[in-house]
Amino acid sequence: MHPSIEQYLAFLQTKRRAPATVKVVRHDLAHFVTWWEGTRRRTFDPASLRHEDLRDWRTVRQRDEGAAPATINRGLASLRGYCRWALARHLLASEPGNGGKGCADGAVSPTVPPG
Repeated sequence: MHPSIEQYLAFLQTKRRAPATVKVVRHDLAHFVTWWEGTRRRTFDPASLRHEDLRDWRTVRQRDEGAAPATINRGLASLRGYCRWALARHLLASEPGNGGKGCADGAVSPTVPPG
């Protein structure tokens, strides 16, 4: 896993986040990084994150993997938290999190809901 993600997880622990929360965030970020590296065909680099990456990951989670809206939204919240932290440490040039709007509850459609 990218060193910045490990640093972010350590930061969450210093903020006294519950161990279960840190575990879930770790899982969400690992899932995203695995997808990102497979899609981009290179090692994860937070400086290369784009709005489209979060949008595309959300689409894959929803359409291809059939993840529940709550699961997708939790993953997006984990990513937004990491992005805010990384932006504050100048690991990102801009906030890509705006592409990570959540999914509406209810049936998962084959397309991304308007956001």
